[in-house]
Amino acid sequence: MNGHELRRQKKIQTIKNSALKLFNKSGIAKTSVDEIASLAGVSKVTIFKYFGSKEHLISHLLSDLYDQIIKDTEAIVYGDLDFEKKLAMIVSERQMSLKDYQPIFLEEMFLRTETESYKKYMKRTKALMYNFFEEGQAKGIINKNISVETMYLYFQVYKSGLHQMTHNNPGLLNDEKLIEDLVNLYFNGLK
Repeated sequence: MNGHELRRQKKIQTIKNSALKLFNKSGIAKTSVDEIASLAGVSKVTIFKYFGSKEHLISHLLSDLYDQIIKDTEAIVYGDLDFEKKLAMIVSERQMSLKDYQPIFLEEMFLRTETESYKKYMKRTKALMYNFFEEGQAKGIINKNISVETMYLYFQVYKSGLHQMTHNNPGLLNDEKLIEDLVNLYFNGLK
């Protein structure tokens, strides 16, 4: 990469970092391009030059975040922990790079389900989790009579409920015993 391209990439990253900081603080809807430009130390014109619009900037930023979530999850799925510990980390989202973000930003982020980057993220997540559940079945940890489609749906419902609970009580997932009990319930129900 030549010097011009390095400066360009650095400016793009500065704009993304500034946008992310402001989106996390105030939400996507309440953050203006003027605020992003000011924090990034660039003009609005520069933002439009590189991204075309605020929506395209958001799309690029969310794509980067979705990629990071996938990388975080892959590191767990393909890591050396036992299956139950991997699942505990995935369902509790404690490993996710998104743990430092404010609920307002995360809600706005995940409401953008019609974007191409979100659709790609969901497709990659689904494939990753299907493989993970098949691994659990192969190891005899998960009942082989339950389809991976059903397990994935259950996983989505479980995570959605857990997300709602932690939104209302952010410190909930800091309790190791609670996480252990939730994973036990996830596998074994109330018996």
